[in-house]
Amino acid sequence: MIDMSKITHVSEWRKVSELPSTAARQQSLDDQFSSAGIYQVAVLDDIDKIGEDLIHEDIGYIGKSSNIHDRTYHIRLTANSKTGGSVRHNLGRFIRQSKEIDIANVYVRYLYCVPGDENSLEQAFHAEMTAQFAYTFKWREASAGKDGDYSMATLLVSKLSNDDRKKLIGYIEDQIKEDLFLEYMND
Repeated sequence: MIDMSKITHVSEWRKVSELPSTAARQQSLDDQFSSAGIYQVAVLDDIDKIGEDLIHEDIGYIGKSSNIHDRTYHIRLTANSKTGGSVRHNLGRFIRQSKEIDIANVYVRYLYCVPGDENSLEQAFHAEMTAQFAYTFKWREASAGKDGDYSMATLLVSKLSNDDRKKLIGYIEDQIKEDLFLEYMND
């Protein structure tokens, strides 16, 4: 159950490219609304379907932060990185790797709260999404957790030399053989 009384303000949807990038603009929003909360991310085509709903199957991502404006700015930085360098936000990495999502059509909505309430709010939103749709958010692979392991691995492999990739292939083959053997032994 989500305690909606913990949400002090819900923002409009903002284009990721228009998120505040300077410390002064971020501080101004922190002072006006809060530095803490959860944020929801969706593509433009899904926003009409989502409407005013705070729980909806087409919400692509739900995250939280005690420094929400800086955190969401890192989505933009990571998604627009040309080098594939350091991952500052897994959602940005996911968007950069996606063939279906154009960063120009990605929007963020803030659900502000009193600092300290963001963790319990995110957990409640994830629980409600899971109860209704069997996932915490639509773009599961954007997760920093287990659901995002594959796409994170592909990013890391892209940074390896061909010699290291060959070694990795050998390692993966050994892992598969070991897993298949254990599976066979347990049957």
